[in-house]
Amino acid sequence: MYGLFVEYERLREYLPVAAGLWLLLLLIGMFGSIAFGLQGFFEGVFGLHDRVALDGFAEYPPQSLVVLWLPGPVFPLSLLVFGGLLLWTRLSPWWVALSICAAAVAFPLGRVLRLEWVAYVVDVLVIVSFAQLAWHAWRRPAVGASGGERGEAVG
Repeated sequence: MYGLFVEYERLREYLPVAAGLWLLLLLIGMFGSIAFGLQGFFEGVFGLHDRVALDGFAEYPPQSLVVLWLPGPVFPLSLLVFGGLLLWTRLSPWWVALSICAAAVAFPLGRVLRLEWVAYVVDVLVIVSFAQLAWHAWRRPAVGASGGERGEAVG
Protein backbone atom coordinates (compact mmCIF):
# COMPACT_ATOMS: atom_id res chain seq x y z
CA MET A 1 0.00 0.00 0.00
CA TYR A 2 2.77 2.43 0.93
CA GLY A 3 4.45 1.90 -2.43
CA LEU A 4 1.25 2.78 -4.26
CA PHE A 5 1.04 6.05 -2.33
CA VAL A 6 4.58 6.82 -3.49
CA GLU A 7 3.51 6.08 -7.05
CA TYR A 8 0.50 8.36 -6.54
CA GLU A 9 2.86 11.17 -5.54
CA ARG A 10 4.91 10.62 -8.71
CA LEU A 11 1.84 10.53 -10.94
CA ARG A 12 0.34 13.59 -9.25
CA GLU A 13 3.21 15.74 -10.54
CA TYR A 14 2.28 14.96 -14.15
CA LEU A 15 -1.46 14.23 -14.04
CA PRO A 16 -2.92 15.66 -10.82
CA VAL A 17 -6.62 15.07 -11.54
CA ALA A 18 -6.14 11.61 -13.06
CA ALA A 19 -3.84 10.60 -10.21
CA GLY A 20 -6.40 11.75 -7.64
CA LEU A 21 -9.19 9.79 -9.33
CA TRP A 22 -6.89 6.76 -9.54
CA LEU A 23 -6.14 7.01 -5.81
CA LEU A 24 -9.89 7.04 -5.07
CA LEU A 25 -10.35 3.95 -7.25
CA LEU A 26 -7.43 2.27 -5.52
CA LEU A 27 -8.80 2.89 -2.03
CA ILE A 28 -12.27 1.63 -2.96
CA GLY A 29 -10.71 -1.39 -4.65
CA MET A 30 -8.58 -2.21 -1.63
CA PHE A 31 -11.67 -2.02 0.57
CA GLY A 32 -13.36 -4.51 -1.79
CA SER A 33 -10.31 -6.79 -1.75
CA ILE A 34 -10.30 -6.83 2.03
CA ALA A 35 -14.04 -7.57 2.09
CA PHE A 36 -13.64 -10.49 -0.33
CA GLY A 37 -10.66 -11.76 1.65
CA LEU A 38 -12.69 -11.75 4.85
CA GLN A 39 -15.59 -13.42 3.06
CA GLY A 40 -13.24 -16.21 1.93
CA PHE A 41 -11.83 -16.52 5.44
CA PHE A 42 -15.28 -16.93 6.98
CA GLU A 43 -16.28 -19.42 4.28
CA GLY A 44 -13.37 -21.56 5.41
CA VAL A 45 -14.01 -21.09 9.13
CA PHE A 46 -17.69 -22.03 8.89
CA GLY A 47 -17.18 -24.72 6.25
CA LEU A 48 -19.29 -22.96 3.64
CA HIS A 49 -18.60 -23.49 -0.01
CA ASP A 50 -19.01 -21.24 -3.04
CA ARG A 51 -22.77 -21.08 -3.73
CA VAL A 52 -23.85 -21.51 -0.10
CA ALA A 53 -21.87 -18.48 1.03
CA LEU A 54 -22.88 -16.34 -1.93
CA ASP A 55 -26.56 -17.29 -1.56
CA GLY A 56 -26.40 -16.05 2.04
CA PHE A 57 -25.75 -12.54 0.74
CA ALA A 58 -29.12 -12.59 -1.07
CA GLU A 59 -30.78 -11.80 2.27
CA TYR A 60 -28.85 -8.51 2.45
CA PRO A 61 -28.87 -7.08 -1.08
CA PRO A 62 -28.07 -3.40 -0.35
CA GLN A 63 -25.29 -4.21 2.11
CA SER A 64 -23.67 -6.88 -0.05
CA LEU A 65 -23.87 -4.57 -3.06
CA VAL A 66 -22.02 -1.79 -1.22
CA VAL A 67 -19.54 -4.02 0.60
CA LEU A 68 -18.73 -6.67 -2.02
CA TRP A 69 -20.17 -6.33 -5.48
CA LEU A 70 -19.41 -2.69 -6.27
CA PRO A 71 -15.93 -2.30 -4.72
CA GLY A 72 -14.73 -5.83 -5.55
CA PRO A 73 -14.04 -5.32 -9.27
CA VAL A 74 -12.59 -1.87 -8.65
CA PHE A 75 -9.18 -3.17 -7.52
CA PRO A 76 -8.29 -4.78 -10.86
CA LEU A 77 -9.72 -1.69 -12.56
CA SER A 78 -7.41 0.50 -10.45
CA LEU A 79 -4.45 -1.66 -11.51
CA LEU A 80 -5.45 -1.26 -15.15
CA VAL A 81 -5.72 2.51 -14.75
CA PHE A 82 -2.38 2.57 -12.92
CA GLY A 83 -0.67 0.67 -15.74
CA GLY A 84 -2.25 3.03 -18.26
CA LEU A 85 -1.07 6.09 -16.33
CA LEU A 86 2.45 4.68 -16.13
CA LEU A 87 2.41 4.00 -19.85
CA TRP A 88 1.04 7.49 -20.63
CA THR A 89 3.54 9.35 -18.43
CA ARG A 90 6.47 7.01 -19.17
CA LEU A 91 7.33 6.95 -15.47
CA SER A 92 8.28 3.30 -15.77
CA PRO A 93 9.62 1.02 -18.48
CA TRP A 94 6.90 0.16 -20.99
CA TRP A 95 7.02 -3.54 -20.16
CA VAL A 96 6.27 -2.82 -16.48
CA ALA A 97 3.19 -0.78 -17.38
CA LEU A 98 1.98 -3.45 -19.82
CA SER A 99 2.55 -6.29 -17.34
CA ILE A 100 0.52 -4.41 -14.71
CA CYS A 101 -2.26 -4.01 -17.28
CA ALA A 102 -2.08 -7.71 -18.18
CA ALA A 103 -2.24 -8.64 -14.48
CA ALA A 104 -5.27 -6.37 -14.04
CA VAL A 105 -7.11 -8.02 -16.93
CA ALA A 106 -6.27 -11.56 -15.76
CA PHE A 107 -6.91 -10.83 -12.05
CA PRO A 108 -10.67 -11.58 -12.17
CA LEU A 109 -10.08 -14.83 -14.05
CA GLY A 110 -7.76 -16.09 -11.35
CA ARG A 111 -9.75 -14.89 -8.37
CA VAL A 112 -13.41 -14.95 -9.39
CA LEU A 113 -13.29 -18.08 -11.52
CA ARG A 114 -10.80 -19.61 -9.07
CA LEU A 115 -8.34 -20.68 -11.76
CA GLU A 116 -5.26 -21.26 -9.63
CA TRP A 117 -2.71 -21.26 -12.44
CA VAL A 118 -4.01 -17.90 -13.69
CA ALA A 119 -3.86 -16.50 -10.14
CA TYR A 120 -0.22 -17.62 -9.88
CA VAL A 121 0.64 -15.98 -13.21
CA VAL A 122 -1.06 -12.75 -12.06
CA ASP A 123 0.86 -12.88 -8.76
CA VAL A 124 4.17 -13.31 -10.59
CA LEU A 125 3.37 -10.43 -12.96
CA VAL A 126 2.49 -8.17 -10.03
CA ILE A 127 5.58 -9.16 -8.02
CA VAL A 128 7.98 -8.65 -10.93
CA SER A 129 6.36 -5.36 -11.98
CA PHE A 130 6.25 -3.87 -8.51
CA ALA A 131 9.75 -5.11 -7.72
CA GLN A 132 10.95 -3.21 -10.79
CA LEU A 133 9.06 -0.09 -9.69
CA ALA A 134 10.56 -0.40 -6.20
CA TRP A 135 14.05 -0.86 -7.66
CA HIS A 136 13.70 2.31 -9.73
CA ALA A 137 12.26 4.20 -6.74
CA TRP A 138 15.15 3.10 -4.58
CA ARG A 139 17.71 4.18 -7.17
CA ARG A 140 16.13 7.61 -7.81
CA PRO A 141 18.00 10.40 -6.09
CA ALA A 142 16.16 12.29 -3.38
CA VAL A 143 15.18 15.89 -4.02
CA GLY A 144 18.25 18.07 -3.80
CA ALA A 145 20.74 15.17 -3.88
CA SER A 146 23.27 15.60 -6.71
CA GLY A 147 20.97 18.07 -8.43
CA GLY A 148 18.48 15.30 -9.24
CA GLU A 149 14.82 15.39 -8.53
CA ARG A 150 12.61 12.55 -7.33
CA GLY A 151 10.00 11.51 -9.85
CA GLU A 152 12.00 11.73 -13.05
CA ALA A 153 10.65 9.67 -15.90
CA VAL A 154 12.28 6.35 -16.70
CA GLY A 155 13.21 5.73 -20.33
